[in-house]
Amino acid sequence: MRRETLDRNLRILLSRIEDGITPLHIIEGWVFGSFLRPKKDPNDIDMVLFYKKDPEFDEKVEKFLGFIKYMRESAEKEGNYKRLENLSKADPRVMELLREHFPGLPVDVWVQYIETKGYFKEFLKYSFNPIEVTKRILKKSIRGIQITDIYPIENRDSRLARMTAQSFKLVWSEYSRDINKNLTQSKYEQTNLTLDEIKNFAIQIERHKSYYDVLISLLKWAIESIQVKGILKTPEQIAERLQLVGGERGILGSYLQWIEYDLLGGENVDEPSLNDHVTIMDINARMNQIKSSVKNLEDLGDLCESNRGEINDYHDRCAVAKTLLHYLFRLPYNYIPPIEERVSKAVSRTLENVPMYRASDMVKRRVLSDIGLDKISENIILVENLGSKSQYYNTHSDEERARLIDQSKIGKMEKEHAKYLRPILRKAFEKTMDTYLFLTSKVNAQGVAVIHYIYLTASTYEPEIESFVDLANSMGFEIDTSDSAAHMTVFQTPYVRAELKIDVRHLNGDKNKIKALVKEKLSIQAVSR
Repeated sequence: MRRETLDRNLRILLSRIEDGITPLHIIEGWVFGSFLRPKKDPNDIDMVLFYKKDPEFDEKVEKFLGFIKYMRESAEKEGNYKRLENLSKADPRVMELLREHFPGLPVDVWVQYIETKGYFKEFLKYSFNPIEVTKRILKKSIRGIQITDIYPIENRDSRLARMTAQSFKLVWSEYSRDINKNLTQSKYEQTNLTLDEIKNFAIQIERHKSYYDVLISLLKWAIESIQVKGILKTPEQIAERLQLVGGERGILGSYLQWIEYDLLGGENVDEPSLNDHVTIMDINARMNQIKSSVKNLEDLGDLCESNRGEINDYHDRCAVAKTLLHYLFRLPYNYIPPIEERVSKAVSRTLENVPMYRASDMVKRRVLSDIGLDKISENIILVENLGSKSQYYNTHSDEERARLIDQSKIGKMEKEHAKYLRPILRKAFEKTMDTYLFLTSKVNAQGVAVIHYIYLTASTYEPEIESFVDLANSMGFEIDTSDSAAHMTVFQTPYVRAELKIDVRHLNGDKNKIKALVKEKLSIQAVSR
């Protein structure tokens, strides 16, 4: 997402905090992650918020919470949720009574959030959790901002110390409301911040990599015993082997003890802090090497993002390897297969039960390859699309596998086209205007994924609407104002969107021809500049 868009959305969110419409008295907002680093287009803004106790205000909130709880319990007894439904829709008659009972509270806003969303809706349809409601109010209709959590201000230092990130920046507080000043960073500050994050990531990479190395070593050892000798190792033998392998890998005692607890259970052991050194790796030598070889700030930023990806990769691989080790020794439903089937059954269970949001099929294949089991199961899904979701679970038929492979081909092909189409679309509009790209494709009779339609979308706000509409019309875009009223209600600013559909079926996926056609469609803008 464009940095300009994220910056604007951040200001909208902070303005809502200043308006005092949340059921918590937010006092500080901190940002971290890629938004603070020299990344041209960060994925999002990561935030953590802190609130302070406000006895008078908190007492009013508690009474409102008690009221919602009473309404819900009454509805559950009667089996009739009509009054709660009217309340959540801000029925005028109900709202008039609420304002009388809860003077000074923004109940008109709060009642819109008493109906729960997502997972909790299955168990509790109506509720009022101040932290969750605060998140929903602040994030309403805002893309690209993730509120990690909201904590009491007295816990700030301890909470920040426990988080994965190393560098944080105070973007807003009751005592420092100047966002421009708070976000301003000199090149020197940004370089030091990026180096701190690289150091932090290097420590975390070593943490996950060392755990993964131990898991792979244990699995190879245990599987060889099963396949060659027909013997299943005991927990005591695993623990003994773990200490040997961990020591050879250079893992420090406290972390090795936690790994043993994590794998085998037993007496509770606390995991060392994310910022703690858990192996004998010389982090200072590693950082000196980076400083001497990487001088450019942008290159440091790229290294930081690469390291972040490596952390996630090893984290996901550990999840797969741990699951395989678990099923190797503790198959579910008290089913004990013959020893010669033990490994194949454990592999199948692992592939089936590690969900795609936890580890992609590419990661699963990598883990099995590292162990030497990549040929053991034909049910490993042959997809390369890293965007795989839950639909890419273990397949059960050739037809299903073929369909998923087609989806993978389409995803990979669309990603290749998007690389050159996005810059063309962005250049056609001003930097402050948002642009979006959507493609539809099919796999032809020859098994080749071919793009069919390109949907180009752009949007903007006041004061650029007039120039935006003229520009969009000149390129053949259709103007859409259907969301304008809703956007005006939420953001108090006019909004307009435009869309252009381009049929490229006749070009049979030819990149050069598609690129030329799209440029031709947007050529009026190129001439005007």
